[in-house]
Amino acid sequence: MIARGWWPLQRSLAARPWLTVAAACAPLVALAVWWRPAANLWPTALAAVVALLGPTVIAIAQGDGSRRRLAGRATGAATVIMQPLLLAAVFVDLRLVLPIASAMALAVVVPAVVPMREPPTGSELPPQRELAHARWLLPLIALAAMVLTHPGLRIAVPALDAYMIATVAGCTAIWIGVSMRPLLGLTVAAATLGALAVAGPSIASVSPMTIALALTTPLVAWFQRESSGGFPLWTPAAIGLATVTAYAQDPAWPVMGLIAALTWLITALYPAHTSVGAPTERGAAGIIAWSQRLFAGLEPYWRFYARAKLASDPIYARLAAESRTWGSVLDAGCGPGLTAAVAAGRADTTAYLGIDLDLDKLLVARRALHLSGRAIGCSTWRLRRDSFPLTKLPPDRFDTVLLLDVLHYWPDDVQAITLAQLASLLQPTGRLYLREGTTGVDGDAGHIERGERFTTYFGLNPENALTFLSPARIAALIEGAGLTVESDEPMGAENRLWVCRRI
Repeated sequence: MIARGWWPLQRSLAARPWLTVAAACAPLVALAVWWRPAANLWPTALAAVVALLGPTVIAIAQGDGSRRRLAGRATGAATVIMQPLLLAAVFVDLRLVLPIASAMALAVVVPAVVPMREPPTGSELPPQRELAHARWLLPLIALAAMVLTHPGLRIAVPALDAYMIATVAGCTAIWIGVSMRPLLGLTVAAATLGALAVAGPSIASVSPMTIALALTTPLVAWFQRESSGGFPLWTPAAIGLATVTAYAQDPAWPVMGLIAALTWLITALYPAHTSVGAPTERGAAGIIAWSQRLFAGLEPYWRFYARAKLASDPIYARLAAESRTWGSVLDAGCGPGLTAAVAAGRADTTAYLGIDLDLDKLLVARRALHLSGRAIGCSTWRLRRDSFPLTKLPPDRFDTVLLLDVLHYWPDDVQAITLAQLASLLQPTGRLYLREGTTGVDGDAGHIERGERFTTYFGLNPENALTFLSPARIAALIEGAGLTVESDEPMGAENRLWVCRRI
């Protein structure tokens, strides 16, 4: 079964696995047959290919999410590594662009054909795993081994050429851009220059490609640690083994290992983004600012998406400012956990159940809740993978039910069933918050509908046919579900928010 949520090209590749494998391997086979570079470029090309494919192999081995999450991690890691490699290729030899581009293509398409086992529909997510705490051990041992075994170590002031300085500067910029930690990037740059100074006699044999590989492979470990709460001990080990093995053909590999070990050590000892603490500011603005911080350590896409969405969409400020006590909350279609973050920031939330079909978004929500201190897995904070209408209703009854931007993914008859189900889960004094984009007299929901169709086309939302209804039709659905409207207010563009209670 092809996982939803892929870009159209990726879905097409997943539908044709053998053709995908052949197309992916063809560039590398062609390179092996017809590529005739200078002999000294072969070790560098091999190292580049291994470094680009290493994160993909690691992501496949870890397999803690859906196919799309696997592809996203593998592609993201390969993209991070590819940038400095291309920069170094400009300085070393433009012919290196060919193996780099071929390995990048293979790293992107391989996850399309890898078998994946996902949690079944209707199951609850397990708690966030706490991974190895001794993550500093391997880089520390590697650093000591490099210092003790390198035969020509001595402190020197090498004559760094402009290409080498430009490579270090470019890699530092990539570190800062991906990690969003300027101090970390500058520390890595200082350690790199220090390692080059220690290398002494070997400095003449160090190429910009060596530096680029040594600096960026540990960045994958950082990316893994921040997005998943830590990285297993074998994550840097696998990256290091692949890269050092490839560089064993290159006399400069001890220098590369020294730089990589230093970078790993700095990455491991740098404080991890493990907890945000309680909101320090009162009011809706304080809850929104605190919610944004929950996503600061995640992958760049979710980091910037959450920050922009929480700041620009009025629904989150409206919910954060709600004076009514929330109590127990059912978040139907919780997505990546933006509303869950608002619920965690409110002191009056006593329990939370988030339901969504998209496993990737649920994993993001789990990470955000873990950072908030409201870790899932207990009886009060839970995430469940399921679709609507629900095949099995939860036994609980809720004080607050949230149904935000969800109904339009189904035809109107399914919308009626889903709304009736959720209404039946309300406490007698509870409230249901329903937000939907609405159509005008011409049957068009404006840029809300166009935006949804755009994101659905690129696999970010369910691939069902979109059905937007008029305000009158939605009011009829509300009444048919046994609810009465307490308030009806505009909520951004063609969106409206209905606050409903049981009749």
